[in-house]
Amino acid sequence: GGRVVMVGPYGDCIQYEYAEPPLLFPEQDCARVVTSSATELLLRVSPVAVAVLTPAATAASAGARLLAASAAFEARSAVAAELLRGLSQTELREGVAACIEAAEHEMSAGRQLSLLRAAAYGKPYIRHAGAAPSGGGGEGGE
Repeated sequence: GGRVVMVGPYGDCIQYEYAEPPLLFPEQDCARVVTSSATELLLRVSPVAVAVLTPAATAASAGARLLAASAAFEARSAVAAELLRGLSQTELREGVAACIEAAEHEMSAGRQLSLLRAAAYGKPYIRHAGAAPSGGGGEGGE
């Protein structure tokens, strides 16, 4: 057998046990582990993906709260509006950006789609600085 020990940038580590001796091949953004029966990619999860996708982060991360609001909206739950109202404009911008960035790092197509739907759900509610009605073609006239 064999063991692969991955050490993170802050000294934390994870051990993987293999029934067969593994071969490691460094890639640009991951490590490829090859045995006679399987090939795996070991890849560090991006901090934004951790913040958005960790269930415990729901109260702390704007991206996680936007993802929860989007899921509630898709489930036709009234909680969606409440969760969305709980986000300030700054948090809404941060949440949309975090969901898009997390989707860029996600390898699961289903989870990627959920993240992009959450970003699309939150984006129309962002008020842009130049969108204030000032008589120059904006809604509402002067």
